[in-house]
Amino acid sequence: MADGGAGWLPAHLRAKVEERAKLEADAALGDTDAAARLKSIADLAARRLAADARLVVQARQDPNVYVAACGRIEGGRWVGKQAGAHAMWQRHLTVSGETAAQSIGAVLVAIGHAKSTQITRWRLEWEVGKNPNLRTAILSATTGLPEKVLAGIKGDIESNPWTQAVFPHLRPGSRPGQRKWDETSIHVEREDNLPDPTLQVYGLTSKVLGARIDLLMIDDLLNIENTLTQYMRQRVWDKVRAEYLSRRPPHTRSRVWLTGHVWTEDDAVAEICKLPGARVLRQGARVQRTRDGKIITSADPAWDDALGWSPLIPELWT
Repeated sequence: MADGGAGWLPAHLRAKVEERAKLEADAALGDTDAAARLKSIADLAARRLAADARLVVQARQDPNVYVAACGRIEGGRWVGKQAGAHAMWQRHLTVSGETAAQSIGAVLVAIGHAKSTQITRWRLEWEVGKNPNLRTAILSATTGLPEKVLAGIKGDIESNPWTQAVFPHLRPGSRPGQRKWDETSIHVEREDNLPDPTLQVYGLTSKVLGARIDLLMIDDLLNIENTLTQYMRQRVWDKVRAEYLSRRPPHTRSRVWLTGHVWTEDDAVAEICKLPGARVLRQGARVQRTRDGKIITSADPAWDDALGWSPLIPELWT
């Protein structure tokens, strides 16, 4: 039996196509029930298309909507709706970027709360979609995490239907000198003629070329090895300051975003948070309401172990 051109579809979608074709045939023969059913399917499809169109428009303006539409959290579960803490992180980064020409926004949260997924991948991707001329970089202790994030971003640009709907212009670069598309750097299609990649990834041992960086994403910079002694902590801070923070363009807007947590009072994360104009959001893994009604996390000095508490992000930990 002919498949009506739908043979390439998965079985469950092919069944839907075949059902609709049968309804159309029955309706054409005067079956009123089939005609009513066909109209209800058409109405539902129209409402879904309208809702999707509104979502696309909203996702272009709001990174929280973009993550909810396009992203997933750890464990492969669809976000559907942003967790309250995740939405707070995104707003914090937006506000921090509006406060100074060379701004610093830090989100300090314990491991396992999807910081890299939310910020290093999805927010960075949204920023590039909004402005393909951006020159961005991800810095971590090693290149392992940034390369994994970059692979996800490349996959979204190439094959995520929602990413393509929200940012249809976001695709691999094709101009001479702007065609990098590998494990460590990419170009996307853009308007300028600068050779600097759209996104590069670095570890602390990477050699940094003479590129400018409009948006530097620092994610999980510290580990046991590079914080064990004061000498190692100082070396990390010196490298970050001399080789990465110095890459920000001096006369145009630039941003530094930082995720992770402070290991000691003199490590590189702590030093970045002390820089002029840095806006720091520090959250613990637990949330409670104090006796006077204030909502705090376990990072707050007012935390009371005698009171009840809930996970910061129940969607991940319940």
